[in-house]
Amino acid sequence: MLDLAGLRPGQRILDVAAGAGEPAVSAAERAGPSGYVLATDISEGIVELARQVARGRGLDQAETRAMDGEELDLPDAFFDAVLCRQLPPPVPGQLGPFSLGGPGVLEAVFRQAGFASPEIRAVPVPLQMTRAAEYVRLAREAFGAFDAMMAHLSDDERESVWNEVEGAMRSFETLAGFEVPGECLVRAATK
Repeated sequence: MLDLAGLRPGQRILDVAAGAGEPAVSAAERAGPSGYVLATDISEGIVELARQVARGRGLDQAETRAMDGEELDLPDAFFDAVLCRQLPPPVPGQLGPFSLGGPGVLEAVFRQAGFASPEIRAVPVPLQMTRAAEYVRLAREAFGAFDAMMAHLSDDERESVWNEVEGAMRSFETLAGFEVPGECLVRAATK
């Protein structure tokens, strides 16, 4: 993401929905002492954690603020680059975050939002765990998109789907553990 954004020393960089500080901290390291990075997140507690991480690394050029990423109170055209690891809302009629992976979909979303020259790169991100059951537990607890996709099913039907998913995922188990291939779409664009 940082490479795609073309970050250089001295730049002013905004990280929207920064969470605990990444990629803002890495961006501040690239921007150097003459640069400036503002990490925003809606959670005051997580912003404080990001602040501590930046200070712990001696990155005085990094500032943090609690702010809703959908209502940024910042000057227009102030930042040289904007980073965000969160997905934009789905285009009306699309199913959710997984539907953005189709050819040309993300590019269209960015162009519709007024961005020029969107560049999309697929980055391999294999997921490694001890076994398939652990993956299914994580998916059930952490990925709200799955709940939304199965909202129309009864409890028994949802349980049946999860059992089927776990059975299919067992094909990725080996003596060394569980590893399922994955890919993350990283995008950059100019405005």
